[in-house]
Amino acid sequence: MKKNLWKIYLIPVAVALIFSVLSVFSFFEAGEKRIFDILLHFKPSVSEDPSIILIDVDDLSIAQVGVWPWSRDIMADGLILMKEFGAEYALFDIEYTEQSPLGVNAKVLQEDIPSLFTNEFYNIDQNTSDLFTAIEAGFISLEDAAYYVSDLKILNEESRDILLNKVGDIARDNDSYLGRTARFFGKSFFTSSMLLSIEGTLTEEHKSLAFEKIALETIKDIDGTVYGAEDIRPVIMPILKNAAGAGFPNVNPDEDGVSRRVNLLREFEGHYFPQLSFAPQI
Repeated sequence: MKKNLWKIYLIPVAVALIFSVLSVFSFFEAGEKRIFDILLHFKPSVSEDPSIILIDVDDLSIAQVGVWPWSRDIMADGLILMKEFGAEYALFDIEYTEQSPLGVNAKVLQEDIPSLFTNEFYNIDQNTSDLFTAIEAGFISLEDAAYYVSDLKILNEESRDILLNKVGDIARDNDSYLGRTARFFGKSFFTSSMLLSIEGTLTEEHKSLAFEKIALETIKDIDGTVYGAEDIRPVIMPILKNAAGAGFPNVNPDEDGVSRRVNLLREFEGHYFPQLSFAPQI
């Protein structure tokens, strides 16, 4: 028995050595990945959690709502609707990293503006008409008319300021609107992309807020296995200020273009950021 003992140890050592040598060659690595993919088909699929709903922007959605990308007020209204339906968490796998154009408040444009213009111009016409009627009837002398004209000018300027202020309400900041709805919803999470090269567009204020709102405080990379990033691209400030948190959506595929793994953490300047789907669990 002792004479054959060496075979028990030799065989696994030899197999390990052979596969170690073969792993140096790219064809073996590619074959290993294909075998891995095949074996995954025999693995039981993960049961879907009925409490998790994927709201997808598909062809039907675009046909109903309009051409993509949608303005952010549409996404904000959807977030409010989700709140009314009792949704507890909301994860946006859409990168809101650039400021969007101002939107148009349709109610102000179509209802408030015409009504206000009608009222204010009616007041201007009425005040002017009353002044000339009073002068014509002799209630106001020509010498005193100058004082009333000055008062009329003040009233007209007040009407002008009212109209200008209301015209300013036509334009709506949809970024701020989405941020406010994120705060209203509560547990809403957005993206913070981890970059492999320095982009150089991140301000210190934005970075500081990202460290405060997104980075994890109780994580330590004991064995140095957490991948690092050279820069970050968080969601824009109006949204980040009001979000519950954020995470990175990045998935790094293998050389053959297939994604076989997802990193749960990334490190940037000593801070650790979670993967987007992992962020709400922390």
